[in-house]
Amino acid sequence: ASFAINSHTLLATAASGGSVSGSGTFDWNSSAPITATPNTGYSFKSWLGTGITSPSDANTTIVMTQDRNASATFLINSYDLSVVTSTSGGGVTSSGSHNHGTQASITATPQTGYSFTGWSGEGIADVNATTTTVDMTEDRNASASFSINRYTLLTSSDSGGSVTGAGVYDWNSTASIVVTVDTGYEFTGWTGTGIYDPMGLSTAVAMTQDRNITATFAINSYALITNASAGGTTSLSGTYDHGTQATITATSQTGYSFTSWTGDGIADLNSSTTTVDMTQDRNVTANFDTIIYSLIVSSASGGAASGSGSFGYGTNAPITATAASGHYFTNWTGEGITDADSLSTTVSMTQDRNVTASFSPIPIDKKILQTYSKPIGSGSTSGSGPYDENTVVNLSTTSAQGYHFLGWTATGGTLASPLSTTATITLDQGSDANATAHFDALINEIAIASPSGGSVTGDGNYSYGQLATIKAIPEIGYSFSGWEVNGTMNFTVTVAARQYDGTSNAFFLNGKEKPPLTLVRGNVYQFLLDGSTTASHPFYFSENTGGGGNTNLGKYTAGVTGSESTSGTVAITVGAGTPDTLYYHCANHPSMGNIIKVVDSTALISDGNASTTAVDTNASYVLRANFSLNQHLLAVNAGTGGSVSTGGTFAYGTDANISATPDSGYIFTHWSGSGPNEPTSSTTTASMTENRSITANFELGSYTLSLAVHASGGGTVLGGGNYEFGQTVNIFASPFEGYRFLEWTGEGLADAKAFGTSVTVTSSRTITATFASSNHNLLLSGNIEGAGTLTGSGNYPYGSDVNVTATASSGYVFKNWNGVGIADENATATTISITSDLNVTANFESLTYPLNLSAEPSGGGTVVGSGRYVLGSSVNIVALPATGYRFIGWIGGNPADANNSATIVTMAGSGDLTAVFEKLQYNVNIAVSPFGAATVSGGGSYQHGTIVYLASTPIKGYEFSHWSGAHWTDSNSSSQSITVSGDLSLVANFERHADAGSLSYALDATQVEAGWQESSWFGYFHQTTPEWAYHLDFGWIYTRPENDSSIWFWTPRFGWQWTNKDAYPNAWSQDNYEWKYFSRIPDGTFAYYDYSSSSWQKISTTYEITVVPYPSNAGSIIGGGVYEEGSTTDIQAMPAEGYAFKRWFGDATGTTATITVTTSGNLIIYAYFEVNNP
Repeated sequence: ASFAINSHTLLATAASGGSVSGSGTFDWNSSAPITATPNTGYSFKSWLGTGITSPSDANTTIVMTQDRNASATFLINSYDLSVVTSTSGGGVTSSGSHNHGTQASITATPQTGYSFTGWSGEGIADVNATTTTVDMTEDRNASASFSINRYTLLTSSDSGGSVTGAGVYDWNSTASIVVTVDTGYEFTGWTGTGIYDPMGLSTAVAMTQDRNITATFAINSYALITNASAGGTTSLSGTYDHGTQATITATSQTGYSFTSWTGDGIADLNSSTTTVDMTQDRNVTANFDTIIYSLIVSSASGGAASGSGSFGYGTNAPITATAASGHYFTNWTGEGITDADSLSTTVSMTQDRNVTASFSPIPIDKKILQTYSKPIGSGSTSGSGPYDENTVVNLSTTSAQGYHFLGWTATGGTLASPLSTTATITLDQGSDANATAHFDALINEIAIASPSGGSVTGDGNYSYGQLATIKAIPEIGYSFSGWEVNGTMNFTVTVAARQYDGTSNAFFLNGKEKPPLTLVRGNVYQFLLDGSTTASHPFYFSENTGGGGNTNLGKYTAGVTGSESTSGTVAITVGAGTPDTLYYHCANHPSMGNIIKVVDSTALISDGNASTTAVDTNASYVLRANFSLNQHLLAVNAGTGGSVSTGGTFAYGTDANISATPDSGYIFTHWSGSGPNEPTSSTTTASMTENRSITANFELGSYTLSLAVHASGGGTVLGGGNYEFGQTVNIFASPFEGYRFLEWTGEGLADAKAFGTSVTVTSSRTITATFASSNHNLLLSGNIEGAGTLTGSGNYPYGSDVNVTATASSGYVFKNWNGVGIADENATATTISITSDLNVTANFESLTYPLNLSAEPSGGGTVVGSGRYVLGSSVNIVALPATGYRFIGWIGGNPADANNSATIVTMAGSGDLTAVFEKLQYNVNIAVSPFGAATVSGGGSYQHGTIVYLASTPIKGYEFSHWSGAHWTDSNSSSQSITVSGDLSLVANFERHADAGSLSYALDATQVEAGWQESSWFGYFHQTTPEWAYHLDFGWIYTRPENDSSIWFWTPRFGWQWTNKDAYPNAWSQDNYEWKYFSRIPDGTFAYYDYSSSSWQKISTTYEITVVPYPSNAGSIIGGGVYEEGSTTDIQAMPAEGYAFKRWFGDATGTTATITVTTSGNLIIYAYFEVNNP
């Protein structure tokens, strides 16, 4: 008997992570070698099966006493990843362990004020990215580097100074800034954020970000005060910015000349108009001198004269004549003499003067009467001369300007009526006589009332014609606003005997004997009676020079109070209705008063708006200088981060309230600009001594972020400090070994569960990090949902061995486990060692099911993905449309996305799906070039393969050229057909018609004859040039035809008009923007209807007179052309050499070379010439 040893089959298999060798057929009981080789990143774990000699050795043997299955299992390697920072300035994600091949995520987060600069280490995907991955094919070290941020400080300044300190600085450093103020300016503060002292000339800036800092300045303002000496005025005082060249002007009064300026900063001291350099307050004075005139005093024979010299303008220079023995003074001759008959008188020096004293011999037995005026020059007298003894001589006198007559005195004779200007003297004392007329100077008072706001100079008592200058000086903060005549003036009234006739009494006003008065409208005058001397002398006003005594003639009471009082006050308001002439009288006694002249105030003041001006001294009146408090504009501005109170206009010296309110998160820092009384107070006042522009500056508030570790400890924190409002700050928690970060607590956290997160700072706050001892999560999952149940997921302490089980559902079978730390990957119940968070997968297998795919319509496309698949598997299916088709959707089954041609089907059993297709639709777009030149048809939306017919119709003025935008058999045909296989953009191209722009084309005209053309709507015309034509109705027209059967045409009568085929015979006129209607009226005249006047207006018809020489070379004709109907014109025949004119024929006849033709229509006139016979 024969026997053979049994053979047994060995099947060696490998789980994921390696390969095996050793499968084959072996004799019974032999030891078959088997080898397990792990893949890169894996380690051999053990063999599974029976008969294995050493299951934990990769190289072992198996005893072949039966058919055997041996399966090698492998573990994926786990590597340590150490993540650290190489510099300060940020934090990184925690270190940990990761499976081989894992792309472990790492993140570096810089602290506020720092920037990430890069990673160092091996296996890092992107060393420049803050978040990247590390390829875990071995233990790895990753180190993050950070650098401190650097910020730019920009400094600038307004006009008025300069700044130093600009540069680039480390985050959170302090940069010094210094301002230098230019001459003439003052520093008003810094604008910008982060400034430690916004008002300091030298301060610092906190460099926590880029900064832009500006120094602001205000120009100094100085007062210019102008003064004038007697004899002139100056321009107004004022206030000027530093460095201004302020113009000043001195104006001399009559009789004076400007001499110089005194004061500092004046450009030209000797120029009446110059400038002052306003680098400080200035006080300047214009100086004037009177003009000097020469007086020459001479005498004729018989005496001597004195008084020659030089005198200032307006001086009354005294002159004296002295008669020689046996002579007497007769008179003075010359200009400007006050009293030509007085030995002693004065000369008014308003120019150079030359005067002569004349004398005569004293006749025998005659007495000499000499008259005088006193004071000298106060008046003129008459009556001097030689007289017989006992002669009664009439005396007369006239007051000089500025004086009034008081009475006569005499010696050597008997005086009668001494108070009369026409007294008499009897020469009865046997001697020569002297008669003297006495005068009193008129003294007028100018009073100046000054309200608050300034002071005045120039008031006082002035002689008639005396130069008076008044000046208003405003106080600081006030401006002079003008002069006015307005006020009350007082006169004291007493009664006393007349100086030159003690038997008569008179009123004395302010101590002056019955002076004439000049009063001014606009004033109130009070006459204050002493009540003692005036007790029996009632005082009143009259319009009659003869009033007084008990007559009360012409008594005037309008505006008067206290009339006829003997004590107290008699007042008169002098107004517009007051007569130009009044008198003051005593109601009981005549001749005690005098005349009152009433004048208007308009001419009294040279310049009512000038602070220094001249005034008329020939009246008594009260002036008022008006001052107004200066008003200044306050502009209140807000910088970023807040709001301010409104500004406004304030009187000088006002402390205007200003307030600044910061927005949420901002703080007020300071006011910039001049004027705030407390620049660092948000509520303060601004001193309004000039216009102010003030800005409130704000900056983000600074708050403290404090980081703490919970009392249980377990780690460190990073990122605390001081930060601006709204700033987002990165913070970090780093656990110690054996701990893990749990959470942050506090306000403003972006993510309380992230170890590296951010905090938005809106107030000071404390953020606490909490750590806990390290636990790890074990998450079990199946490779097929619903294929089995798993137990063991949970959170476990590091190093725990956790029991896990996998139980297959009906229809499924457990295959193995995948993951790290599994004790037995092939056992449904095993343990897993916890060293980190773990994800472990239980693999199950299930039965397969058919998936059938089809296309509808069958020619619309193909489908991919039919086959058999495991229950629950995800199958990729694809629908591919044929040319000209598009995919619509899937029908049947449960695809993940029925509208997606490439989608997924999850196998829940057998499945049938149909892919639906439809033909593509394309757009055919047609454009016209040039735009608007034609209409086209054929555009639209069509199915793939459709034949589309195209057509085009040009507008007037264009003709078809060709098609573009596709391949054409004949692109020059206006009608085309094209097969649609995609979206098309076609262009129908057109060209201008050859006749476009011509008149005949625009009017659709046809040729008639001899160049005449007819338009069906515009009538007959003859075109002579491209623009000019002769129209049968309008005559000559200049045309601009359009292509749309419209025309612009110009005629001498109507200018430019527009019409078209639809509007005519209406035409629109460009000259008057109106329509006109043209037609021939019943009498055949061409006329138009004027819509504005609703009337017909005839148009003169013009005709052409054509002149033709016959024969054509026999001569020429002067005349011819276009003329209005009914007009006449001369035409003249000019024979050529060798020819003679004979006669006219055609539309005119005659035998003279020149004839007159009346225009009655279009005429053709021929001149007939003959050859001269020798």
